Amino acid sequence: MGMGPADAAATPRYEVLEATVATFVVIAIALAVAAAVLFGAFVAICRAISREDRLGTLAGRAPSMTCRGARHMTGFHRTRRF
Repeated sequence: MGMGPADAAATPRYEVLEATVATFVVIAIALAVAAAVLFGAFVAICRAISREDRLGTLAGRAPSMTCRGARHMTGFHRTRRF
């Protein structure tokens, strides 16, 4: 007799294939989450930089915590005293 769908799913070959596909799915989800986090950080920094430009506060204290974080990420957090 031939193998039916229930018999084919129980063979080790299909179990290995299922584990491989599950691994790829987990990796794809992890990469998507990492990309979303990086994109969110990029958007937050861009908004903070545009706020700093609009308010003209680069010479003084940063107006918000996001602006302080953007200054730190871009390297403008060091105060230079002449």
